[in-house]
Amino acid sequence: MKKTEINVLIVEDDKSLLAALAEGLKRLGYRAVPVARPDEAESVIKIKPIHALIVDVMLPGKNGVDLVKRLKENLLEGATIFFVSGIYRDKSFATEAIRETGAAEFFLKPFNIEDLLKAIDKQLLSYVDVPNIDLYSLLALPFASERERRKALDHIESISGFDLPFVFCILSDSKSSGHLNIVDERQNISGITFCQGNVVKIDSENTILQTKKLLIQHGFVTELELSELKAKDRDIVKALINEGLMSPHVPTLIQTETIFHEITKLIGPEKISINFVPDRKIEPDPKHLDMGVMIHQLNELVKSKIPKAWLKTFYSPWQGFPIQQGPGFKDLASLMNLSTLTSASKLIPAIRDGVTIDELLAGKIVNEDVFFQALHMLMLRRVFVFKETRKTVNVAEQVNRIRSMFDAINGKNPFQIFKYFGLTDNPKAADVARVYKEFAKANHPDTLPSKIDPVVKKMNDELFSKVTAAYEILSNDEKRTGFLNTLKQAEAELQIKSDDLVTAAANSLNKGRYSEGLQLLQKAEKLYSSERCRLHLIWAKLKVDGEIPGEKLPETERELRGLSVGMRNTGLWHYVYGLFKLQSGDLKSAGDYVRKALELDANLMDARRELVAIKAKTPKQITTEDILTGDISTVIKGFFKKKGA
Repeated sequence: MKKTEINVLIVEDDKSLLAALAEGLKRLGYRAVPVARPDEAESVIKIKPIHALIVDVMLPGKNGVDLVKRLKENLLEGATIFFVSGIYRDKSFATEAIRETGAAEFFLKPFNIEDLLKAIDKQLLSYVDVPNIDLYSLLALPFASERERRKALDHIESISGFDLPFVFCILSDSKSSGHLNIVDERQNISGITFCQGNVVKIDSENTILQTKKLLIQHGFVTELELSELKAKDRDIVKALINEGLMSPHVPTLIQTETIFHEITKLIGPEKISINFVPDRKIEPDPKHLDMGVMIHQLNELVKSKIPKAWLKTFYSPWQGFPIQQGPGFKDLASLMNLSTLTSASKLIPAIRDGVTIDELLAGKIVNEDVFFQALHMLMLRRVFVFKETRKTVNVAEQVNRIRSMFDAINGKNPFQIFKYFGLTDNPKAADVARVYKEFAKANHPDTLPSKIDPVVKKMNDELFSKVTAAYEILSNDEKRTGFLNTLKQAEAELQIKSDDLVTAAANSLNKGRYSEGLQLLQKAEKLYSSERCRLHLIWAKLKVDGEIPGEKLPETERELRGLSVGMRNTGLWHYVYGLFKLQSGDLKSAGDYVRKALELDANLMDARRELVAIKAKTPKQITTEDILTGDISTVIKGFFKKKGA
């Protein structure tokens, strides 16, 4: 981290020495936190990370050694401690103080301040390293080099699938060559190959199937021709060209569509693990996708795949920061044909240097949903970036921000609170400390105007206490582990209650009491959302009229298809999917899936009843043999029945 991010707490009741030490630390580049009383030290250490302490052994009302022991409960692991004293001059006392607290050194007054500062500087060298640029902090670093932006990816273990457009832009802009490996929560693996910033290939479990599907859809080959290819041929397009079955001009179109389709599947709310492995030996491919093409795809993904609520939450921590032109501003004209920007054409002229998101939204220039989509595209391409320091806001804006933040985190646990601030589901302690530091700078109770409404002040105090408590849990390994165990126990109890409700609901559904089952499942879903619960919930909704309207059917199919492979192999899944096909109007497929369900689970009585109903709805096919050998009245009735169907 930078020296300016390292906090050194000085606890000294001698005002002249306190000021001298603080000034010396500032000159070295560190952030001095001077206090004169023990209670001030205890307050400070709860709201910001402390990396080193200078503590006078003789303090008003408390021994400095005892104070350090108390402070260590909230102290960052590895923080360096220095004692100073003008009274306790016995060497055995100094030795015992160092042993009990793990202090680095004990300085006797009067001492040379330069010697103490040199000792601190030496001890803190381990904290000072090459700047570690966080992925999201890139939004506020206009002068970060492409190499620094690329290095930010090396420190990321997991992100949301909605964050992938950032990753693509970083790798493209930095002209990177290598392999981006992506693993989702179901352990499905995808690989995207980059060559000099261009996407040249994507591999996943379904890439070959998708390529085959596109080839057939476009009429380039038939299923028979594909079946004749050798099973070992992974590059289907290349194999078809070599066999003389397809023109060499086809691959660009197919590869582009395949890459677009596979990337679209990766963009979602699920947590994913990523790592990028550089490989300069990758050969350029004329069929590559450069950013000029990719940006249009990313634009469509922002519009169709990234929820407005996610975008709003993502930019919430930045709402008070001034916006300025970024290095990509020169390319603005080439981006103005993107649909997200044409929809918000009035927004661009309004983004002047120093304006904030709050101010732009207050102007109601464009619809809020359109606003955040356009902002996201502009930030992805670095047309605009945020300044590093929050803008001073007026009282009304500050009150609105406090209320909005309080409502957003109220009732949430520590992990959910820091997820609201943009971190992952299970953030690192260092990231929690970084976010908390920024939160504390802007929201400490001491920063509020003196004349602010007492109700708002109380709300801000409670807000600050909640975030501070969450920080204390997540930044302390022991407290975090204890909280996780409590959380897991509570979650296990909710899961058991939810499973019991699902079992009761399944019994109701099997007896045809669908509304009753639906109510039980909705309660179960609120307690704990499991795949079993969601599958039964879809079953109930498909059987209760009006619960799934026609426009919601595609969403229902995606949910069914998104369940795990193990769940999709059960008889119940095939039955529910058969119900979906029935509601979609596909009688034949409905019958096929329900029959398959009974093959897998003969005890699905509701499936047997449904199969009888499907057969009754299916028109009887009249064959030539029926006409020649059947009773004439039966044949005529069959014809009329078919005609009226």
